[in-house]
Amino acid sequence: MDFDLETEWPELMKLLTPPQYFAIRRAIAAAWHEGWDPNLMDVELLVRYIRDEGELPLPAPIDGPETEYVFDTWDSYFQLGDLGLPVFINYYNETNPRLLQHKEFLAVCARSIELDLGLATIDPTFDAAHLQTIHYYLFGDVYPWAGRFRTVNMSKPGGVAFADCQNGEVERYLDDVHRIAVETPWYQLSGLQFVEKSAELFAYLNQAHPFREGNGRAAKTFMCAVAAGSPYDFDFMRVNPMVWNQASAGSSPEPFEYHPHPEALVPVFDAVTISR
Repeated sequence: MDFDLETEWPELMKLLTPPQYFAIRRAIAAAWHEGWDPNLMDVELLVRYIRDEGELPLPAPIDGPETEYVFDTWDSYFQLGDLGLPVFINYYNETNPRLLQHKEFLAVCARSIELDLGLATIDPTFDAAHLQTIHYYLFGDVYPWAGRFRTVNMSKPGGVAFADCQNGEVERYLDDVHRIAVETPWYQLSGLQFVEKSAELFAYLNQAHPFREGNGRAAKTFMCAVAAGSPYDFDFMRVNPMVWNQASAGSSPEPFEYHPHPEALVPVFDAVTISR
C-alpha cells in the first residue's frame, strides 16, 4: 500500500510552507511505518498545530514525570486495560489500547515535527545518550519509561532476537553505531556511498532496539541527525511499511551471530535518500 499526503489531502498541504510540509510528511511516514493510518481529522489537527493555530486535543497527563515507576519485568510495563487486555502504563491512564495508540501517534508526530523544524534541538553526539534524549523527547508525554533502555528481551516476528539487554549487547551495538556515525566523512560521500553507510549504521541501530516501544521512530530521527552532516536527507514516505519492515527484518544477524546484514537495507535506503 502506498500513501502520499499531497494526493490524499492536497488542500491541507497547500497551507504549509515547504519546511512545514516536509516535517509533517516525515513525522507521519514514521508513524505509518508503525501501523498508523491517519484520517482527515488527524492530519487537520497536525496542520493546525504546525501552523500555530491550535493545540493537539490531547488531555493533559494525569500522572507527572515525578511519579516513580520500576520497570524490571515484562509485566511491569503494563496495566490492566479494557476487556482484561494489557495496556502500556501511560501518563493518560488510557486503558483502551486503540485509543492509547492514537494519542501516542499524534503526540509523537507533534514532537517529531518540532525537532524537524528546529523548534527544539538535541545535541548530536550520536552516542547512546543522544538516542535516549531523542526517545525521551518523542515519547516523554506518553510513557514514564521514555528514554530508558528496556529491561526485558524482545524478538522480531519469526523469533529472531534483538540485542540481549542483560549482557551488555545493547550498549555494544550502540557503540558500533557511534563509531560508524563519527568516523564516516558523511559530507564527502557519493550518493551510493551514503546509502550504503546509512544502511550499515541503521542495521546496528535496529538490532540494538534499546527501548520497549518506539524504536523505529527514534531511530529515524537519529538517522536524520546523521544525514544533517551530508548533502542528503531522508524521505521515508517513499517506501511503504511492508517493504521497510521486510528489509529491517532481513538485516538481522544469523542466530548466535553478532553482526547484522546491512545489504538487506540498501534498497530501501536507496529509495528514501534524496538530495538536499
